[in-house]
Amino acid sequence: MSDSEENSTAKFYVIGVAVVVFIGFASWAYRSYQKPMRITPKEGHILADKFGDSKLDSATVAPLPGTTPDSNEGEKKGNATSRPTTLRPALTKEQYRESTNAWLTGRVTLKGTPPAEKPLELDPECQADVKRLKLSTPLTRDYVMGTNGGLANVLVSVMNPPGDMPGELLEPLTIEIRGCQFHPFLTAVMTGQEIMIRNRDTDFHLLKGFPTNIPNPIIDFALLPGAPPPSVRFVNPEDFISIYTDQRRWMKGSISVLAHPFFGVTDSNGWFRIPRPPAGATRLQARHLLLPPAVQTVALNAKTNAPVHFVLEYQAPKEAAK
Repeated sequence: MSDSEENSTAKFYVIGVAVVVFIGFASWAYRSYQKPMRITPKEGHILADKFGDSKLDSATVAPLPGTTPDSNEGEKKGNATSRPTTLRPALTKEQYRESTNAWLTGRVTLKGTPPAEKPLELDPECQADVKRLKLSTPLTRDYVMGTNGGLANVLVSVMNPPGDMPGELLEPLTIEIRGCQFHPFLTAVMTGQEIMIRNRDTDFHLLKGFPTNIPNPIIDFALLPGAPPPSVRFVNPEDFISIYTDQRRWMKGSISVLAHPFFGVTDSNGWFRIPRPPAGATRLQARHLLLPPAVQTVALNAKTNAPVHFVLEYQAPKEAAK
């Protein structure tokens, strides 16, 4: 073999080794990059910050008779919320079922005049699904109002619950995508409760969501039409986790996670119901994604109670000084 042939063979050998090394490195880098994007209950990564995430001070809440208030020791400061160490006695599924034999009901209304909802600028695929499913024209859902000022998508919850319970004891909830919108817009679950996400459209959706309370898992699903729905469970309480789709950023929804079962979300006319806590002084809060919260204390009787009424207020943004 001539010197030129030997040099050519050596050159090809070096190039081949370099290609194998490059492919191996690229594969490793890709897997390392993708790992945080997988949904696993034991993993959580902060890849997005919440802006303006305000919490009510649970330390000022008076406990129910016979219960011990939460300890705030070890609670993290800042936007990311950590689950406080709880000294409340754990609820059993039987105790929860007893509470749902009677419900605490109420209504949330809005004071003020918010901006009117606007039609969404749908792409052809979404327009076809809206027509196929015989849905009304999709609108933005910032301030969904019904009759007599009733406000939808408000989370009403007890601030001093009688106890926690494992969310795995509750039935799974399902979020559906229909006509390129999330139904419901706001989903409230317990820690550990399973959420299934089903795509009813004919197009696929790349679903994203970035919780900030470690180790709540990041949401990163490719939702194929007709495929079995993926599921996720959140480990820690967290308010208003934003979910959206990668290719259609106007598709928005929200998930709130609580450590107890005493909560509910208002319907299209502002009505809600929550499992009724034991008799005594119960502190309730009503929270909307875009409005200041409202809090009130209700003295619960042993059997029946009048509906609770919350009023949230919309204040138009002030015009910038000229």
